[in-house]
Amino acid sequence: MSHPIKSWIAATIITLLLASINVILIYSLLSAGRGLSFHIYAKDTIFKPQVAKQKDISAQRTFPGEEELDKRVRYRKFIQGDPTQNKIAITFDDGPHPAYTPKILKILRTYGVKATFFVVGQRAAQYPWLVKQEFDEGHTIGNHTYHHLDMTEIPSDEAQEEITDCEKIIFKITGKKPYLFRPPGGDYDKESIDIANHLGYTVVLWTDNSGDSGNMGNTTVNIKRRVFGRISNGGIILFHDGIKNTIDLLPQMLLSLKTMGYSFTTIDKMIKYKPR
Repeated sequence: MSHPIKSWIAATIITLLLASINVILIYSLLSAGRGLSFHIYAKDTIFKPQVAKQKDISAQRTFPGEEELDKRVRYRKFIQGDPTQNKIAITFDDGPHPAYTPKILKILRTYGVKATFFVVGQRAAQYPWLVKQEFDEGHTIGNHTYHHLDMTEIPSDEAQEEITDCEKIIFKITGKKPYLFRPPGGDYDKESIDIANHLGYTVVLWTDNSGDSGNMGNTTVNIKRRVFGRISNGGIILFHDGIKNTIDLLPQMLLSLKTMGYSFTTIDKMIKYKPR
């Protein structure tokens, strides 16, 4: 047998062997694919492939209840107001912030809008006059833990302390006990929901994540796209205190939402009037 023919046969055998290996690898990946998922995070990157975690990650999605609906699981929490009413709620997490909270309050005052502020206890203790101003101007104050920790990653006794310590600060400043709680980052599981409910709290999430914080690409264009892309009756919009782009866009967004026919309410009023 001539040398060229031998070389061709050898090359053909090698090619067939490589193809077989590729087929085996592809099959293995497809079989393992059930353990992979694409998650849309409330505070992380969009479309981040990773091995699915055992804890409930539904709150990390743009629409927090989506995965629960898939699982046929229901936790006691509030995600959306009355879909038959053109009322929406503006919410701000992670404040107060000494430079930005006064600007937010001034804009809300200018446009006659009341909002809900989920404050971090540690920051509230640092800037109590800002929380008092929020409260005195008719905004609703919610609990966002004392240190802004992931409620699913800490022991149950520590999770309870995070809520109660923040509650004490808010009560000391406003004279009113909060009953609305939003877990930092929207991270929660059954245990953290049960703890909050046991302490008398309604857990509040959102329908529309502006993505103004974290790694979701918080440019003004992206924030507007996220806010206006899904807004609907009973919507709850998630913003963050301390973000410059949010401050820059807020007047325009409030005016545009009013032009679209929406009126604004706070979470406590939204819950009160939601049909049961």
